[in-house]
Amino acid sequence: MEIKITIYFLTIVNLVSYGQIKTSQPDKNKATVLTHEEKTRNDSVELEKYFIYSKNAVYKNYQPYNINIISDNEKDRDTLAISEFLENNISKIFSYNDYPFEWSDLIQYVHLIDINNDREKDAIYQGPTGGEPYITVIFLNQNNNFSQVFRQYQYIFEIEFYNNILTKLALTNPGCCADPQVVDYFYQVSFIDNNPKFELTRTTGYLSSYEKPINNYSQEKKVTIINDIAKLRNDCYELDTEHPYYGERGNVLATYQKGSTGRAFAEKDDNGVIWLIVLMDKKSEFSSSDFPTFKEQPIELYGWIKKDETDLK
Repeated sequence: MEIKITIYFLTIVNLVSYGQIKTSQPDKNKATVLTHEEKTRNDSVELEKYFIYSKNAVYKNYQPYNINIISDNEKDRDTLAISEFLENNISKIFSYNDYPFEWSDLIQYVHLIDINNDREKDAIYQGPTGGEPYITVIFLNQNNNFSQVFRQYQYIFEIEFYNNILTKLALTNPGCCADPQVVDYFYQVSFIDNNPKFELTRTTGYLSSYEKPINNYSQEKKVTIINDIAKLRNDCYELDTEHPYYGERGNVLATYQKGSTGRAFAEKDDNGVIWLIVLMDKKSEFSSSDFPTFKEQPIELYGWIKKDETDLK
């Protein structure tokens, strides 16, 4: 889905002030010291320019996960067996006793799927926690004794079987409470004596709405930051004042240092300034960010960066 961010207009007072700022000539021999009121006015002007830019840009919106991704792998759905599982194991799903559900309310969120090809149906719960987020919990069935083998917040959006054995799993965490951060977790699954081991192999992050790349490369290109610092942004615009939704650093997702690497997928010419949309490597640690979820683990971040800050010619 493509969306366009709604523009917010300044008050007439601010627009008049902007005109005054444009026509006044500062004394070049004096250092500029802005009052709080002047800084607020200037920040408002910069934010207005950004909203004008974003009105004309094309944005890509976060795509909801496929709600049938788990059920597509379930054969011969048995609600009676699911009811029995919940009745006996509901306390294993929730980490607290005061949950606002009866086990019968949760049947729709449980799927019985054999994940290790031992002909015993295991259980996958993907449903409410009683709070804002959802949770995914996987239980291994051993002689009708279900033990938890995996737990992670939010939703499965990729699941892969090979020879009827679970091999890959990916979850997306779009956050909660209007949080714009989206983090995707990719797991490789292996089995030892029919017991699964989930290895987190990749974590990627981006904001729920970011400027959509248009001029895509036929093949991705490796890039290295050559400036002392480079700012990864959510769109092809330099906004460093406070953003009402994203934080104090405007549209900056993270700041990377010289030598950081990534992969470029597309570019955009914005009035002679060439921007690249990149996926920064997880080994390239960023020095600052207003987004706490991105800082929780090594992560590959999607965003826009100036081409002349990289070694890409």
